[in-house]
This record gives sequence, structure tokens and C-alpha cells, in this order.
Amino acid sequence: MPRLTPLLILVAVILTAGFAPAPLPRSARVAGDLKEMQGAWVLVTITGEGGQAIEKAGALRLVIEGDRAKNYRGEMSSEYALTLDATKSPRQCVLKGAGWVCRGIYSLEGGCLKFCTDGDNAEPPGGFDGPRRGKLLFVFKREAKR
Repeated sequence: MPRLTPLLILVAVILTAGFAPAPLPRSARVAGDLKEMQGAWVLVTITGEGGQAIEKAGALRLVIEGDRAKNYRGEMSSEYALTLDATKSPRQCVLKGAGWVCRGIYSLEGGCLKFCTDGDNAEPPGGFDGPRRGKLLFVFKREAKR
């Protein structure tokens, strides 16, 4: 009987470890990305499907505070709810405004924020480059401290 006790303890430890709650990597990645996005961003370029430049650098400013994104174009501004999904590859986001939904993909690399979309209510594109590239690619850089 003494040999059975260590075996039962080993089985109990294995079963307990097998049912331990798993970490939630999604929420940590989303929280990390959202935290990194906070602050002001200035447009570098907007390019269309053919790679042609659509907008001048600096013409658009984006400010992210919490889960809200606000863009400024001159005196005009628009505000959106921002939702991230860092579990997808590429990472996806949704911007929702008054009667408007824009699904896209994003990447954060250093001081650069990229957002690619196929437009209003369309599914997110498959990538930033290649045949499944979205119709519009926005590239922002972090605004220098004033």
C-alpha cells in the first residue's frame, strides 16, 4: 500500500495542473496594442489600390484616447469607437461612427501605425500587400511632442 500513495499524489498533481485556468493572451495583446496606440498620430500617406498617393502628408491627424479614435482634418473632426482583435493575423480593428462601420487590419511597428481597409461595411482585407491588399492603406507616424 505505501507505493500507491505516491502514485495517487502524482495523479492528483497532474489533474490539478491540467485544469488550471489558462492565461488570456488575447486581452493582454489587445490591451498592449491599445496602450501603444494612445496619443496623437499624423498622416504620412494614404495610398489606393494601384499604389497611387491619395492624400498629402500631414493633412489628417488621428488622436486615440482610451477606446475612442478622433480624426482631425483642418477644422473638421469625427469620432469613432475603436475595437481591436489581436488574435487574428493580420490583427483586425473596427471603427464605428454614427451610422458607419469600417473594418480593417492594423499594425504597430515602432512609431508607425498602419491601417488598411476595403471601405465602409466591408470585411477586413487579407493583408497590407499583395492580391488581398485593401483598397486604402493609411500610414501614420507618432506626432512629435509639442
